[in-house]
Amino acid sequence: DVDFSTKLTREKLEELAVSTFDRFLTPIKTALADAGLRPDEISEVEVVGAASRTPCLVRTLEEFFGKQVARHLNATEAVSRGCALQCAMLSPAFRVREFDVQDVTPYSIAFRWDKVAAGADEGADDAAAGAADGNSVTSVLFPKGNVLPSEKMITFFRSEPFAVECLYADPSQLSAGIPQQISKFEIGKFPVPDGSDKAKLKVKVRLNLHGVVSLDSVQTVVEVEEADPAAAAAPTSENGDKMETDAASGAPAADAGGEAPMEADAGAAAAEAPKKKKKVRREDVAYNAATTGMNAADLQGAMEKEYDMAMTDRIQEETKDKKNELEAYIYSMRNKLCDTYTEYVTEGDKSSFNSKLDSMEDWLYEDGEDETKGVYVQKIGELKAIGDPIEERYNEAASRPEVASNLQAVCKRFTEMATGSDAAYAHIEQGDKDKVTKECADALMWLQDKLAQQESNAKTAAPVVFTADINRKRETVERFCQPIMSKPKPAPPKEEPKPAATEEKPAAEGDAPMETEGGEAKEGMETANDLD
Repeated sequence: DVDFSTKLTREKLEELAVSTFDRFLTPIKTALADAGLRPDEISEVEVVGAASRTPCLVRTLEEFFGKQVARHLNATEAVSRGCALQCAMLSPAFRVREFDVQDVTPYSIAFRWDKVAAGADEGADDAAAGAADGNSVTSVLFPKGNVLPSEKMITFFRSEPFAVECLYADPSQLSAGIPQQISKFEIGKFPVPDGSDKAKLKVKVRLNLHGVVSLDSVQTVVEVEEADPAAAAAPTSENGDKMETDAASGAPAADAGGEAPMEADAGAAAAEAPKKKKKVRREDVAYNAATTGMNAADLQGAMEKEYDMAMTDRIQEETKDKKNELEAYIYSMRNKLCDTYTEYVTEGDKSSFNSKLDSMEDWLYEDGEDETKGVYVQKIGELKAIGDPIEERYNEAASRPEVASNLQAVCKRFTEMATGSDAAYAHIEQGDKDKVTKECADALMWLQDKLAQQESNAKTAAPVVFTADINRKRETVERFCQPIMSKPKPAPPKEEPKPAATEEKPAAEGDAPMETEGGEAKEGMETANDLD
């Protein structure tokens, strides 16, 4: 590496940037020319922004306008005030002075079409006549500074389909790489009126609020004559009845002198021909619009470039993530070796691992500052090959008691089900209960043996039993015992239907038959008669 330093004076900087400062006045001169103003007609010059504090720019402005620039506005405050004013104008709760902002088109937009050999004049109804150039006619419909939105109408006299091209009138005003053509409109087939060799078409062009040019409508215009129904109706009286004329009465009436009126001429007697009224019929004409854009090959190339750039950004992002992961692992593992993982690593392994972490950190900030993603992944793998076993021993020791407790609880629960006197499990056969008891006892014996081996094993050595093994043993016990202890009770036996009730037996001798109330009353009466 080489340390470099130099000094640059303001005069030297302005000399090196003179070409840039010369371009600074170009948009200002253009704005004055469009407004039809001279620099000395400007009453005040206000500058806003950080670039306006460059002494050379300020000096250039003051020399051009011949007056000192002002700094009364703050950029943020100016925007806030403008927003507040616009909100007040839109709100009915405030009354403010009228302040209107109009959008205008920055470029002149023209339309061009092929001229016909002979016929009526064609062109925009409300624009200057188009300029003929060879076999085409160009007409500027929307001059520079035209207010948005705006609509113009073009009249054509054609007998066949034709095309209209929309383009920028002055290509010298465009930036490099922007084509002059904007769009092209193909106007389709249309009917030609009878008795005429050409149809009259009205094309409405619209420049919307966003500065986008489009064809709003294309219509054929035909003038036809139709009889006027009001003129053809017969004269009526005030009450609506038809007025009877002399000719309709059948006999000529005599005048005051007793003479009959002279007979009307045959043509005068005939009803007058009805008057005709001109009407305009409009019919829509179909058209197709083709905007200027890249061809298929250029579009495909641009898409491939975009994909390549996206992939480059993705690789850079993933590389940065892996670099940060390596750096974070070095700091984290170094701290844990001296605190959390102290009991689970030997002093020799800790010393060598710390040396490895230090050397990796030095490489990361020197030679590994700008490496590829694959290199960072490889370095992370080298460190994790040493650190993962230490981390595994710590995690196993921390989670083993809880997992072992879960297995013991499961065995205890199923053992109590099998050996208890709960009536809910009385229907299960004793042989199945003995199987459950034996399975739980074997699992507890296995767990006790493994925990005893683990207790005698050093914390810095590999675990004898893993939490995954204990969890698998618990799942095995549950799969074996649960189906047995969850057997449903057998259904109770169905009761046989009771036989139908038999008829009553006849009464024995000496037994008095039962009587109704009426019978009892009769028996009493007979007893009274016997007593008499």
